[in-house]
Amino acid sequence: INLAQVFAFRGHHVTILTTPSNAKLIPKHLNVHILNFPSEEVGLPSGLENISLAKDNNTAYKIWKASKLLKPEIENFLNHNPPHALIIDIMYTWRSTLNNSIPTFVYSPMPVFALCVVEAINRHPQTLASDSSLPYVVPGGLPHNVTLNFNPSSTSFDNMARTLLHAKENNKHGVIVNTFPELEDGYTQYYEKLTRVKVWHLGMLSLMVDYFDKRGKPQEDQ
Repeated sequence: INLAQVFAFRGHHVTILTTPSNAKLIPKHLNVHILNFPSEEVGLPSGLENISLAKDNNTAYKIWKASKLLKPEIENFLNHNPPHALIIDIMYTWRSTLNNSIPTFVYSPMPVFALCVVEAINRHPQTLASDSSLPYVVPGGLPHNVTLNFNPSSTSFDNMARTLLHAKENNKHGVIVNTFPELEDGYTQYYEKLTRVKVWHLGMLSLMVDYFDKRGKPQEDQ
């Protein structure tokens, strides 16, 4: 939402594709197109559409599964309303099969550092023996020595890692991250060299939204 607000503040026409319950969280000045959330198909109660509201892993999985079923409706909207560009969250791993004529950017809420760690581990699978000692030293020649106090082959980390790895798939235009280059010096260059995917730093978005909000108010209200 913050990213959409920043683009809108700069004069761009922005439309957010979302579901009924999530639409209530979006500021009134942003354009919204509401998608039908397939709650019944995955066994969810009506209105439970945001993974942050999940009280257990099973519910979270159902919400994630339902989000995958949105693809045909999203494709139909894009075919009838082709945008100049599309920004899609990294969790939608099927985005690489969307209409290739639309410039598509991946948005990652995770910093470039996390993307680099996942890529480095993925390219050295021989280091993931189940009996490997801890701490685990991340291979791949990162700008700094990085160690983990858990084995990255664990299920929870592996699931997250597989999602992050999709950032580079069929990605011609780049990944947008909510951070700034000075904070990740060395890691941006490492990721771009390793994956050939451009990194776009557009953060910190919350601070930018706050700046634009204050600039639009009378001086005495700032």
